Amino acid sequence: MNPTTLKFLLLIAFLLSGCDISVIAENNVFIKRIPSNDFIKVIFFEPSVFGDNRIYEGKVISQNNGFDDIIIKLRYPKVYEFAPQNSIFNPIYVTPGDSVTYCVKRDESKNGERDIYYLEFSGKNAAHYNYGTLLNKKLGWSFFFKQGDSLEEYKQTTSAQYSAHMNFLSDYIKKHSVSDGFIHWAEADIKNEYVFRLFLPLSLGYATMGDVSENYFSDIKIVANDLSKYYALATKSYIQLYTADIFSNFSKIYADFIHNESGKNRAYLLSSAIGIFAEKQNRIYFNELLQAIKGVSEYVSDSMYLDYINRSKKFYLSIDEQFPDSVLMNSFLISYDKNEKISLKEVLEMYKDKALYLDFWASWCAPCRKDISNSQETKKYLSENQIEYLYISIDNNENDWRNASKKDKIGQNQFLLYDSKNSPLTCYLEMKYIPRYLLFNREHRIKDFAAPSPSIENFNVLKESIKMNLESNEILK
Repeated sequence: MNPTTLKFLLLIAFLLSGCDISVIAENNVFIKRIPSNDFIKVIFFEPSVFGDNRIYEGKVISQNNGFDDIIIKLRYPKVYEFAPQNSIFNPIYVTPGDSVTYCVKRDESKNGERDIYYLEFSGKNAAHYNYGTLLNKKLGWSFFFKQGDSLEEYKQTTSAQYSAHMNFLSDYIKKHSVSDGFIHWAEADIKNEYVFRLFLPLSLGYATMGDVSENYFSDIKIVANDLSKYYALATKSYIQLYTADIFSNFSKIYADFIHNESGKNRAYLLSSAIGIFAEKQNRIYFNELLQAIKGVSEYVSDSMYLDYINRSKKFYLSIDEQFPDSVLMNSFLISYDKNEKISLKEVLEMYKDKALYLDFWASWCAPCRKDISNSQETKKYLSENQIEYLYISIDNNENDWRNASKKDKIGQNQFLLYDSKNSPLTCYLEMKYIPRYLLFNREHRIKDFAAPSPSIENFNVLKESIKMNLESNEILK
């Protein structure tokens, strides 16, 4: 497909949705857990409007082990995500004045090795809260594409999934009382996820634009909606595939957005572009990116967007830093094999002159353990290229850490971060989410402050980061 045609189709498709934008009087939201005999951890999370945990991390609202109430102050609707232990995150559409209760239930339809849980809500606007769980339990999305597969067959499968999701929403609206704002968000999220899914084989390096037919992107529309997680992810994919070589074309991409877009769409695209290029931490466009950041306030006034841009600049300039002595000397870890408490400085000295890939995880973190289970090909690649894979758990309970390490067969290069909540290491890294990955060169300078995950889906993306961020003499292949 002609890249110009693709750009034209996508740029005219950035449509403003009918989000609730009227000011609502500030009101508390109460979310209460119904007492039971279980102590399943439940995490409530506010994701970033840019869908980017690397630079503008979301905020954990609660990591509920007991039955504490969650109270949130809101003036406008927001979408949060929740995840019971060992389960994926599901979205909840929260509006000012909501008052709901929830109970934790085991998903009896899952007969796997681990127990899978979900939340069931009741109370005012409970239908806004139960939607994500019910949708994912019934349908979900599957990524079947492998390198060499047919893009047309993949599109047919993805289109069928998209139609099933839209039909589910239509039925859900008929059966439950939901707000217009909820409907606008849910429709936008499904449409944007469809766009994101179509981009995915190209984003992950399994296919190229040369493999794309004329009609592959003919029916896509990116719907502007700040509450839609997939608005951010679809926009990110679009920017990353804007030209065959984005690294040499920052100025062109940025100028195109300035001249071809306007208003909030332009502000969002410019902010996203700055974040994406900062995230790559490539020095090819160093002066151009910093110049764009310096003058971006001419086009962007939203305080949240400007904060993201400032964080992007800080992230971009963090490359090549070593941990300061205060962090090295005052951060302590427990080794899995020797059960010794040693400083971070001592740990790094164990891997002197070795490039490192650090994996921050925890026994209770389902995405962490999923990445670990899908990382065999990555581990082989890192080993072949003389890059050591280190695990650092932030578990509070040492037995939980040891049991999970044994179960997942990851005892080698395994450490527990002592008093992780107050550790200078977590403070320095602003560790507000896991899984989190770092890439170091042989001098133990940070080359990627939040590296791609080791899962098989991200294998090509991680290889790109390694080849781009490590010197040619630091890798063998």
